[in-house]
Amino acid sequence: SNGKSFLYFVNKSDQRIYVTEVGGEPQPITPIVPADEIHRYAEMIYVNGEIWCVREKHEAGVVSRSIVAISANEIRVLDSNSHFYAHLRVSLDGSQLAWVCWEHPQMPWDGTEIKVADISNGALSNSRVVAGGIEESCLGPEWANDGTLYYISDQSGWWNLWSLDKAGAKRQIIKDESEWGYPLWWLGFRFIQVLEDGKIFSSRGPVDSRSLVIVDPV
Repeated sequence: SNGKSFLYFVNKSDQRIYVTEVGGEPQPITPIVPADEIHRYAEMIYVNGEIWCVREKHEAGVVSRSIVAISANEIRVLDSNSHFYAHLRVSLDGSQLAWVCWEHPQMPWDGTEIKVADISNGALSNSRVVAGGIEESCLGPEWANDGTLYYISDQSGWWNLWSLDKAGAKRQIIKDESEWGYPLWWLGFRFIQVLEDGKIFSSRGPVDSRSLVIVDPV
């Protein structure tokens, strides 16, 4: 705003989100958490002047996670239907949000879902599963300019590069007996990058011996 650049970050000691401009003093935008609760934030993205992210709450012995929208004066829950969330991505035209979710007792390398929902007036609607399931691990969705959603899926037995077009047709881009994804030990990773020319930048190979690759998906 006003040509200024702002940095948002989570402060480890109090787990609050802060914002600062260059040379400025960081200011918290999430409230102080009661002493008997824990609130954690991850996967932050900037959407229409707000921070959208994954929030984990520990409250009265119960742990819950949700996708939330955070502004200077409120926190809104956008989706709380899943046990775990990762990889929030807004389409380039701002009309849709994609994310990865999975349910206990699945681990994210066992089975996940990629969901897409419509964005309207700061809320999500028409949430639907577009890839994945209990026995298919899908990770790292990324939008292309034409509305194609690229992602990693292990449907073939290996984590390979796939695409989902706007008509809902899925295509395995590369058939490769090699892993293109990573186990979700941590949040915040990007597994693939759609380049300006439409090609895909990623990495493949054993976890301890990766090669960087560029793929022409056409």
